[in-house]
Amino acid sequence: MASVSAFTLIRIVIGVHFIVSYLLLTSPGNIVTNGVVKMLGESTGFAPLSMKSLESSPAVTAFAGILLGLLGFVDFTALASSATGGDASRIHWEIQAPSRLIAFMGLTAYTYIFKPHRTTRFVPLTAEEEKLAGLKTGAVFTWAFFEMVWWFWIYIKLREEKRDAQLRLAQQAAEKEAMENNYM
Repeated sequence: MASVSAFTLIRIVIGVHFIVSYLLLTSPGNIVTNGVVKMLGESTGFAPLSMKSLESSPAVTAFAGILLGLLGFVDFTALASSATGGDASRIHWEIQAPSRLIAFMGLTAYTYIFKPHRTTRFVPLTAEEEKLAGLKTGAVFTWAFFEMVWWFWIYIKLREEKRDAQLRLAQQAAEKEAMENNYM
């Protein structure tokens, strides 16, 4: 049996969205200097993101924080309705999980494949590298990569729980049929 349910994983993702949203709104530097972001970003060849680049665009980080907060809030309301919805909520998340998995897989691949190829951060970007340069950072790659991993895990858990529920129903139907046959 599963040690962690899909809905527990979704709750954790919602909590992470709220935490990252708060950090983007209050102190985006904590995200850039985070060890996991630095390690994953630099190990995949991204130039370190400077504090100056974040300070020069507070509107962008605030907008990203608000978007993540809204995403967390929408997911929270969808999950809160699952307490009464049952199958409808499961169907909702069975649609959401693969959709988000594919979206974050695409963002992770795009960020990694089209990252600026340079060895130091002091080399200025070319005009071609300047296009969507904000998406091609170690922080965005780390976020998209972890989202992809989370949604893959949630997708697998949802399928596993669905299969277990179908097996239980089939077993109950077989037991009911066996009991009816014994009474006849």
